[in-house]
Formats: sequence, C-alpha cells, structure tokens
Amino acid sequence: MKSSSPYYIDPVVHNLVRLRELSLHDQGVFLLKRLALSFRVGETFSKDDLFETRARAGKKTRSKVYWPDPNGLAAGFPWYELLFVRNDLCHRVWAEIVHAGYVAEAPPGSGWYRITEEGRVVINGRDDRAFLF
Repeated sequence: MKSSSPYYIDPVVHNLVRLRELSLHDQGVFLLKRLALSFRVGETFSKDDLFETRARAGKKTRSKVYWPDPNGLAAGFPWYELLFVRNDLCHRVWAEIVHAGYVAEAPPGSGWYRITEEGRVVINGRDDRAFLF
C-alpha cells in the first residue's frame, strides 16, 4: 500500500541493485526525498557534511568506528552496501539533481545548498515534464 506522503520512498528500493536499476532521474528523486526528510523548505545544508564518513569511538575499545552513512541517506539498505550507495548518491546522482536544478547553492559559490522550488515540485509529485510536447 502506497503512502500519501509526498516524501514516500518506494520500499522496492532496498538494495544497491534496485537503486541502480532506476533511471538517473528516478535516483535523483530518491535522493531528493531523502534530503526532504532532513531539511525543511529553505533550509541549507553542506554537500560535504551530507556525504562525509564520520568516526565514532567504539564502546568497548578506544578504536574509532567509521560509519559510512551518518545522515541516513542510505537508510534501509544492507550495512555492507552503505558505502557503495553513498558513493553513488554523492557523485552521479548528486550531479544529476544539481544539473536538473533541483538543488542549488544558496548563496551561489558558498558550498551550501538548498532544495529549489523546482525540486520541491518534483518531490511532491507534480512534475508534468513527461507530458510536454
């Protein structure tokens, strides 16, 4: 059963194979929806912070444990695919949503991004470009 939430993410996309089967545009929509769960309208975020691998101290040892997806962009994927999913989202898919104008630097040249109005339209499912002649 599909959710009526505009941020609904199809549960069929639960592993790297399924993600890579999607078109690049659909992968971009997947990433946009994940971003929309974390950032409100107009809120800015750093691409570097989104995709960094963070280190945390282990509980029983003093060694650091590296978590490949600290922001949950690949939540629901198997742990052994997290790094691969994050890398796909960080490079090809990120370039796609920037090129499509779904995210933009705010202000330009700052390294901080926001989801654009066009990106919000796509997230909310009102992208009618497929019907334009």
